[in-house]
Amino acid sequence: MTTATTLPAFAQTSEHNLLSPLGRTRYQATLHPSQTATPIVLVHGYGGLLEHWRRVVPLLAHAHPVYALDLHNFGYSSILPAHIPPSFTVWAEQVAHFIHSVVQQPCLVIGHSMGGGVSLQLAATHPATVHALVLVNSIGYPRQEPPSLLERSLFGILQLPLLGETLARSFTTRNSVRAQLRSNYHRYPELVTPELIEVFTGPLRRAGGAEAYLAVTRNFPNLVLKIAPAAITQPTLIVWGEADHVLPPSLADLLRDLYAPHATIRLLAASGHCCFDEVPHAFVEVVQAWLASVAVLQAAA
Repeated sequence: MTTATTLPAFAQTSEHNLLSPLGRTRYQATLHPSQTATPIVLVHGYGGLLEHWRRVVPLLAHAHPVYALDLHNFGYSSILPAHIPPSFTVWAEQVAHFIHSVVQQPCLVIGHSMGGGVSLQLAATHPATVHALVLVNSIGYPRQEPPSLLERSLFGILQLPLLGETLARSFTTRNSVRAQLRSNYHRYPELVTPELIEVFTGPLRRAGGAEAYLAVTRNFPNLVLKIAPAAITQPTLIVWGEADHVLPPSLADLLRDLYAPHATIRLLAASGHCCFDEVPHAFVEVVQAWLASVAVLQAAA
């Protein structure tokens, strides 16, 4: 059982920027020259950034090269041009370009929440980049209920010029970020620390940061996967926090049935929507055990 919570002495983390036709991708690589295991690429969720994986990277780095990146409009990667709306397809192209340019071999892709949808789109449209797939409290399925009156009203306000921007800026305060994180964490306030709040607030304070998040929010109705049913053929693990009040664990079965009928589902106790950050050791142990079983099955095939 892995118990380390700091980066292994033999591993080194470096930060870089990759240029592409849509702008700059900020990423971190945690590597060791002798590592030959499958590389891991971490894809964050809505409002997230690569630092959200800070408690998981040291654990994964004991056995794998690990890469984490900021999706366009989030963290400190470039903001998309106004004429290019954020979408699963755009982000999947960003990650594919990153894998082709930097990693240069098929990866284990781990996607959280919105990043799970991005990872699904990537696996379907660029299958050669994805060796295996881990979906963590992922989105990507049709909505089960129509939007509430409150949701429709708020979305309508966000669409209005100037008023939408003003409302978006009100979401960038530390108190607002704290409230948003609170709904995502079962272990609140233990893990929603001032440091974590600062990590999430930082990108919102950069020039155009609030408007970049607003552009994604305004395009939520169009954030749909463009893949066929049962399109995911790569080995797939679906991990869910049992106490997720944002996306209930029952959605794991729906996700499997829609896109990857062969997928394995694992629930993690005492954790919510950000289970990988709440119980990182349990999360990594589940991933490692599943990877070992997949290797055995592939060897026997």
